[in-house]
Amino acid sequence: MRRVLALLELAREGSFSRAKVMEFLTETELPRATVEQYDRVRTSEWETYTREAGIVEGIEQWRERLARLANEKRERAKDERFTWLADVPARIETLVRFAEDFHAALAERAEEATWGEHLAFLRSLVERYAAGTRFEQPLVNSAFTLAVVTGLTVPDTSENAAANLEWTDIKLPKPVFEGDTLHAESEILEVRESASNPSVGIVSMRCRGINQRGEVVIEFRRTFMAYRRGAPEVAHRFPHTDAEWTV
Repeated sequence: MRRVLALLELAREGSFSRAKVMEFLTETELPRATVEQYDRVRTSEWETYTREAGIVEGIEQWRERLARLANEKRERAKDERFTWLADVPARIETLVRFAEDFHAALAERAEEATWGEHLAFLRSLVERYAAGTRFEQPLVNSAFTLAVVTGLTVPDTSENAAANLEWTDIKLPKPVFEGDTLHAESEILEVRESASNPSVGIVSMRCRGINQRGEVVIEFRRTFMAYRRGAPEVAHRFPHTDAEWTV
């Protein structure tokens, strides 16, 4: 999620700042296809080249200052003492090519577009620059999966609870990908009185999230504090009536 937000910020901000671009590349595992397209992206080298070139922001600075640096390295490599620099200009030119392509992709963001168009733009960026996992597609943050599945169970279990007490035994047997549909299943394991508060009881349950392929993607136990029937704290939540049933 953090990588996606960083991509959106780069697209929104538009200055193509050296610091922000390199921060993104340092913290991101690029997709294999992208890495291979740019000669196995060397982020640490690129950090050195961009600093040495004096880039601050703007794609023109990336082009002009890196081209100047490449020429300097090429000239210096003619000295037999620095022949080890011979392949550096080509690596700098690869960096320029990446920067131009990355900038062009970010610039495709439309100022005014439908939600569908915005999502298509974001999906394209993520697939090219932020989907670098062994699964070869964007993963959903596991903490977000926990939050979603917990939220799905709330209406049937703890919507009127006094407080959550703990989550335990969290297991993540399968990954969750962008576009998956999650369903939640719950089972109450124990209900007991509270030793310290006569208005509430303690409910223990187990939950699991299941994707559209029938795979369990998360399992956990949750304990929460629920108001007991007749507790004064919730007496007003359901209207009282003395009317008799008529059916």
